[in-house]
Order: sequence, then C-alpha cells, then structure tokens
Amino acid sequence: MASNLKQLYFVLANEDGSRVFTLQTANGGCIPLYENGVADHIGFDDPDPYLQWFEQCCSIPVFRRYIVESSFTNETVMVLQRAGTTTDPQQKADAVWLSHAEAARIYGHDTVIHQVLLGLPEHYNKSRIMPWVRPEGFQSYLDPMIGRLHARSHSHDIPEIRQIKNAYVSTVFRCRMNERDYYLKIPTSVFIREIEIMKLIREWDVLALPVWIAADEEGAPAILMENMGGSDLPPDASVEQLAVVIEEYARFQICAMKHIEVDKPFPFYDYRTSTLTGHVDTIAEAARELLQDSPYRLSEEEQSDLVASLPYWKGLCERIASYSFPDSIDHGDLRPGNIRLTANGIVFFDWAWSAVTHPFFSIVSFLHVIRRSLSDSDKAYLRDAYLEQWSGFGPRAALLELYEIIEEVRDLYFVIGDIRWLKDIWEALEWNTPQPVSPDAWTMERRQYYFARVLRRLIKPRYST
Repeated sequence: MASNLKQLYFVLANEDGSRVFTLQTANGGCIPLYENGVADHIGFDDPDPYLQWFEQCCSIPVFRRYIVESSFTNETVMVLQRAGTTTDPQQKADAVWLSHAEAARIYGHDTVIHQVLLGLPEHYNKSRIMPWVRPEGFQSYLDPMIGRLHARSHSHDIPEIRQIKNAYVSTVFRCRMNERDYYLKIPTSVFIREIEIMKLIREWDVLALPVWIAADEEGAPAILMENMGGSDLPPDASVEQLAVVIEEYARFQICAMKHIEVDKPFPFYDYRTSTLTGHVDTIAEAARELLQDSPYRLSEEEQSDLVASLPYWKGLCERIASYSFPDSIDHGDLRPGNIRLTANGIVFFDWAWSAVTHPFFSIVSFLHVIRRSLSDSDKAYLRDAYLEQWSGFGPRAALLELYEIIEEVRDLYFVIGDIRWLKDIWEALEWNTPQPVSPDAWTMERRQYYFARVLRRLIKPRYST
C-alpha cells in the first residue's frame, strides 16, 4: 500500500498536538514531499532509518508516535514525539513552525490532508488500540524501563534510546546502556495477551525464548528484554538451514502437546480441529459485520457466492477432523523476522497470534511466507523434513494426505484468524466506527484490506465441489 503514496507529512507532537513541523524546500515552506529530500528507502514498520534522517536533517531527535496512511486518499500523516531537546527548531534556518490551522490552509478544503490537519488536536491523543497514543506518549513506558536498567546496573548513565519498530501491532525500542542492548516492546491493546502466552510457554521449558527482565501488565503494559544476540533467520536461508529450523519447531509442537489443556485453550486462540467447521459457519455473517462501511466489503453477488462456497470448505474441515490427529500450538506468524539464530539455540518470538489448532498449519503458513525463495523441490524437501518429525503419529502416506488437505485450507485458516483479529479491534472500539484518518481508522483499514483480500479467495468458481 505504501508504494502508491505521494506525500509524506511530518507532524511534531506538542502537548496539545496543535503544531505542525514543516521544512523549507524548493517549493517554499511546506510539508516535505518524497521528491524534496525524503529518502525513498524510509520504511513504515522500521522507523530507525527515517528517524535518523529526520535527526540529521533537522537536528531534532524524535520518536515516531504513529503513522496514518490510506490507500484510498494517497495521503500519509506521521506524528512524531520529541526524544529530548538538542536544538530549538525555531532557530533552524531551514525549518518553520505552523499551527495546525495554518498548515491546513495550504491545502484545498476538499482534500483529506486539510481535514486531517484541522482535526489533529481532536484525535491526536485518542486511540483505543494503540495505548501509547496518549498525552504523555512513550514516556510512561520509557521512564520505568530506564529506572529498571539503572537499578540493574547500579548506574545513572543516560542511555541511548532508538525506536526500531513502530507498527499497528506493537512498537519496540532499543536501549543501549553500559555497552549492552536491551529491548522494550509495547503491544497494542489487542495483543496484550502475548504477555500471558509467553509466561505459559516459559513455564514449559521446552524452547529457547527471549530473556525477560520485566513484564508490566497493568497501567502501561510492556515487556523489557535482554538482547537475544545472534541474527534473524535470513530470507534467503539455504534449504538445509530452513530444515533445521522447522525440525526444531516440530519438536517444540510435539513437546507442547504434553502441556496444553486442549479443552481450555486460553490464552491461545481457540482454532481446535474439532471447532473448525463451526468457524466456517460464522464466516458469511462475519464478512458483513466486520466489513461494514468499508470500501473493501463484498458486493451482494460476492456475498452470495461466498455463502454457496462455504460447504466446500466445511467438507475439508470435516476431513481434517476425521484423522483424529492431536492439536498443538501454531505460532500464528511464523516467518524469518520472528526467528532468531543465537548461541543459545533457535529462538522463536512474537507469539501474540498463537493458537491451539492442527500443528500442520504452522509449516504450511511458513512455507507460504517464504514461497518466492523456494523451488518446488525445496518445498517438497522441507515438507518431508517436517513430516519426518511426526512419523510416530501415522504412516507417511496418511501424513502426506493430511498435509495436502491442510495446505488447501490455508486461506480459510487465515480468514478465521483475521475474523478474530478484526472482532477484537471492533470490540476495543465498542463497535463505533473510528474517526477518519485517525490511528484506529488506519489500523481498521489495513486489517479490513487483508481480511477482504483473502476472504475473496474462498469464493469457488460457481461453487465447485
């Protein structure tokens, strides 16, 4: 979605969110455009390159508070929180300050950015999903972290703090102190349950996990962790390296079976094999309810075709259940960026989406994520390496047949997960449509986009069976 955006708007946070930071460019005093000096490589989830650019060009260290982008309007708004004060921006020759109202007047009254800037003070500190969107911003999270690190190291040195991730699911800071790195993760309200999940998996002691220093659950929920070391699993990892990773993951799933209470999946999502057909029964109504007022909503014809297609998917779920294969843990977001290769072993992290379900959904999803870097023979090799770990659960022919059914049901599984995610968002908003171009509206738009895109894949050509 970001590739279609034409303009990048910088908003530097004051207490009331009422002032807009702009730069002098070739076009005069205006909010900068990509072609006027903003680096093309600046990412939306990875803020560090962008924040470094901003600090170097403007001498103002900042954290990115949130970013709002819309695929419909071609507009982006970034809200920044000052990260300490080194230079008064009003003293900068290449910087000007405008009130939000003055900045809005630069743009036509019929433009989205005009309305966004006028409404900035109203929605700036309001979000039911991103808990850091508050008047104090990140400070309520950073202060306790710094205090804990000072107590841990018996030092009062000022740490170097960088924001390295900022997305609609979480934000992460890296804190360097006494030549050691620590990480602070702040989840959105929808994923605070990750703290409970990690506590439970840690008790099982069957997998290498990030080392926690502290986990606050009330007030300002966040997790303070030690540096894991090592490196992320590279996207272009060799097939042999990938095989080692998925074999280790399969062994974890097998060990987890001894610990999970299948009849009480919480804090994991409940996508047990025995419940999949029930989830299918909810999809059509969920499509109407969760895409209400969305430009991505299904047409009446698509809705009708979806209803007619669901018996096909329900039949596949019944076939999966007929194998009586035990459920286990699905990570929910298994991809190279959530897998770390360290001296202490392979670390799997970011378990916020995890569920109790058929274990094969994990590997099917993982191979789908990395599919562009794999040949057909690579995929078969990795599939076989994974299934070999399950050889004690049935003959190879039966395992392969079951794997192929689950591979076909992959999109259905994604849709079931997106339904849960979108319902959590709607419930956090108390089923009120969020204010346009607000942090909550941005989160809703992105999730509706992905949900609707995969949902349409479930529509079979004239209900083939």
